[in-house]
Amino acid sequence: MSGDREQYKQQVRSCVMEWRDRIFSPPATDDPHYLNFSPYEPKVHEPVRQAMMSDARKLEQEEEEVTSNNKI
Repeated sequence: MSGDREQYKQQVRSCVMEWRDRIFSPPATDDPHYLNFSPYEPKVHEPVRQAMMSDARKLEQEEEEVTSNNKI
């Protein structure tokens, strides 16, 4: 059993390392809807990240309010 687990772990490591190398490679298609990843660029990505975090906090607060109101 442990041999199979170790082999599985090695395959996972290999897969992760391969995708770390490939994730930012340009797509092999001209399809404008094809998922394409780029390295993190604070000027581009940070405003979007902040907006998503703000929305998530608002939702979390709303859920807490509903939960606390249901306890009454």
